[in-house]
Amino acid sequence: MLEEDIFRVIVPLTDQAAAQVTAQDSAQVTEQATEQATEQVIEQAADQAGRIENILRICVLTRSSNVIMDYLKLTHREHFRAEILKPLLESGKLRLTIPDKPNSPKQKYITTKKAH
Repeated sequence: MLEEDIFRVIVPLTDQAAAQVTAQDSAQVTEQATEQATEQVIEQAADQAGRIENILRICVLTRSSNVIMDYLKLTHREHFRAEILKPLLESGKLRLTIPDKPNSPKQKYITTKKAH
């Protein structure tokens, strides 16, 4: 049976060497984080564009917000209203079927000609 000895060497870094290692590590981490964040933003933008395209396609016929949310498999109503529905209404791509009663339970949405 062989016994293994552990041999450890500790090499202290000079302040200059430590600063260089830190700068290199920082640059590498920043580059990796930037790449990952960029990929995520691109992916989210593509998802959002596809989501908008789907909404405009299904709203060629009038649809309620519940139907649109079910179609997109969304469950958070406030997020849907604020982040998806409101921008489409403000841009004129969707319009209300009962514009004088925006909070009506019978409210539906339809794609406008401006969306095409």
